[in-house]
Amino acid sequence: MENRFKEFTLLISQANRAINKIKNNEMKKYGLKGTQVNCLFYIYESKDSLSAKDICILCDEDKAAISRTLKELECQGYIVCEKDDNKKKYNAILQLTAQGVKIAEIISKKIESIINYDESYISREELVAFYKTFNKIYANLKTISESK
Repeated sequence: MENRFKEFTLLISQANRAINKIKNNEMKKYGLKGTQVNCLFYIYESKDSLSAKDICILCDEDKAAISRTLKELECQGYIVCEKDDNKKKYNAILQLTAQGVKIAEIISKKIESIINYDESYISREELVAFYKTFNKIYANLKTISESK
């Protein structure tokens, strides 16, 4: 069991670092960071119907980090916050500007090209089994972490 723990935690950590490195390398030319990429991607995919609160949940980031990231994206001209007087900014709907849509389309295409299914390295059945198994492992880990 000890070897599986080491292998599992190491692989998760290495995969996460590889993903972050890809995000940083691919988005450096646009002046974007990893969390900014995630925010733009989720707003784009949602068709402009997300709030900062929603993004916190989707990105699994804390409120302060997302607030800073969204402020940076607003300053860069990628998003606008449609705040009405009765709502806090945290619950206001975020919308992409024309410039935001343009960069989000680039991000979406980059993500698609990176994660696009390729049978030359893994079969469709292996991929389905992996996601099914990984989701079960995650659900178990989440249950354990929340019960302590």
